[in-house]
Amino acid sequence: MSRPSPEGLGDQFDRGDYPNSDTVEIGFDFNFSLREVGSIPTKGLPDWIIALELEKEREKRAAAITEWRDTLRFAGQKVVDALFEALKPQPDGKRRKLFDSTVTNLQEYLDTYTTRDLAGDTEYQKTVVEPLQKLMHGVTTTKIRHNESLKQYIAEQADGIRKNASKLVQVTGRKFR
Repeated sequence: MSRPSPEGLGDQFDRGDYPNSDTVEIGFDFNFSLREVGSIPTKGLPDWIIALELEKEREKRAAAITEWRDTLRFAGQKVVDALFEALKPQPDGKRRKLFDSTVTNLQEYLDTYTTRDLAGDTEYQKTVVEPLQKLMHGVTTTKIRHNESLKQYIAEQADGIRKNASKLVQVTGRKFR
């Protein structure tokens, strides 16, 4: 990992801007396990040990699926928020710039959601993804830029959808990037 060096920053370098390695290390947690494919020989093991290990495995998988579901929900909220922020009316009457990437990122999220939804999150699918897909069907950045009524309609609908999404997104101390 590269970071600005004292030489590169000159008199702007302040060691206090960088946490010590112990603090950084605490922020990392990585676990992995290798699993055999196929049947695992359990001959000679007591049934209670097998049941205990199977339950631990189910719990790990359930936690991983929940984390993935929450990550997808969070990512969805971010792309909807970006669209809304770009389209919402400003109090001073000025227009915000709508970047092509704002619409492209939302379309990509919607197009790939079903293949990435490992949790089968029907609640989020019904309340956020499907309404967004209907709203954005056939919509391009150019159409939004050149049609004020379409821009207003999408902003109003996106606001309602993002409110629904925020009810389903649980913010934890963990940061996803």
